[in-house]
Amino acid sequence: MERASRPDWGVLVVDFRNAFNSVSRKHALEAMRKVFPEAWPFLSGIYGGGSLPYWTTAGTVFEAHTGVQQGDPCGPVLHACALQLVLLRLATEVPELRICAYHDDVTLLGTPETLAQG
Repeated sequence: MERASRPDWGVLVVDFRNAFNSVSRKHALEAMRKVFPEAWPFLSGIYGGGSLPYWTTAGTVFEAHTGVQQGDPCGPVLHACALQLVLLRLATEVPELRICAYHDDVTLLGTPETLAQG
């Protein structure tokens, strides 16, 4: 791999706040259907109903309408699939932009003009 010096490039680091709970379930399921269709029937059964009930230790019940269930091992996969579609669209619209992502941490590299487009 050849290293290149790009003194005119900058780096923009994006860390999504509360990322796993902020993704629309509808968007995450649609992304899952496109990226990993074999898992879609299973996950749509869990997340396709709209809201998930949660019980507190005091017996209070509340419903969550967005995001994934806390501790769900499928949560990172749902989030990654949803984010992947967004990043692929960004890469198509701004091909000069370099994108590195790991779950909710996204790093964009490019000239200041390119970063402004992203």
